[in-house]
Amino acid sequence: MSSYRKVADLTENTTFDIKTYASVCFGIFFIVYFIWWLSVFIKSRKLHKVTKFPKQPDWLLRNTIDAFDKDEQQFFTIYVSSQRRSWIRYPKSLKYESKNTLKKMRNLLERNFEAKVDVPDTTHLFSIPMKNFRSGELFGTFDSIHGGPPDSFYEYQMIGDDRIQVAYFVVNEVRYVAGICIYFLDPYQHWSRYRESMLRRLLKSPVYWNKYNLKEDKMEVMDNGTLRTINRYGEVKSFRFNGKTRRLDIEEPREVCREVISYQDLDELQISICMTKNQLVTISEKHGIRLHAYWDHNRIQYFKCPSCAEPDDDLPPSYQWIQDNQKMKNFKS
Repeated sequence: MSSYRKVADLTENTTFDIKTYASVCFGIFFIVYFIWWLSVFIKSRKLHKVTKFPKQPDWLLRNTIDAFDKDEQQFFTIYVSSQRRSWIRYPKSLKYESKNTLKKMRNLLERNFEAKVDVPDTTHLFSIPMKNFRSGELFGTFDSIHGGPPDSFYEYQMIGDDRIQVAYFVVNEVRYVAGICIYFLDPYQHWSRYRESMLRRLLKSPVYWNKYNLKEDKMEVMDNGTLRTINRYGEVKSFRFNGKTRRLDIEEPREVCREVISYQDLDELQISICMTKNQLVTISEKHGIRLHAYWDHNRIQYFKCPSCAEPDDDLPPSYQWIQDNQKMKNFKS
């Protein structure tokens, strides 16, 4: 009997030791994970000093802008590249590793802009300009659409461990958020590395409106039935009445106006089919750019057209009859 009792006691002690060892291992794992999470959380809340030049993460410095495909969307610009997918092994199957960070980034942008956004899983960089700003040519830079006072300038600040950068536009010692640049080394980053509350506050920051060198608002009706408006920033918009829909359709702003028509201007006019309007239009080339040309009350006005700006292999016929017609009118008068 004593031998059986000893075996039972040994089995019970062994079971107790295994449970104790498992509890200790779990406790150590939990403590290590908590320390790691706390370290990441503290680093994500760190505000670096403000600088005069933008900073880039080390991994981005090893790449050039040509290494990424630029995708300009309605509210922001993203840079994507090829990214090897990561796998997780499950019993009897393989599954792609979840990209929760990019999912949360999509949700954040959709809530902010109140629109559906298209963000691929291979996105490495988000360039989000504020209202009245646009993304610059370099990573982390932004440009004011309407300019600013001569003494205005930009400042930059990194947030966290080189994952979020804010660009400020300083006017009269007041900082306005010009844009936010968010860096992703890969789509498998942990969302705790990005301060969502900070991003929300930055996206809701006050909007900068330029009050320097404002112009007078103007609106005029042209002789060809076009309505032209000029706002206080000097931006020109043209509208033409559409008889079928009974509404004003916006046109591209006219870039150049000539008050007096010269014979040289008439010689440069050509006829072409506009793929955008699907009709015959008059084309003139100015500074190497093909423009639509409109004759409006003894002057020619030009405006850009995306389809007609493309180079044409076959030169269209010259608009010589305009010159002849003008000469005939001058002769009769």
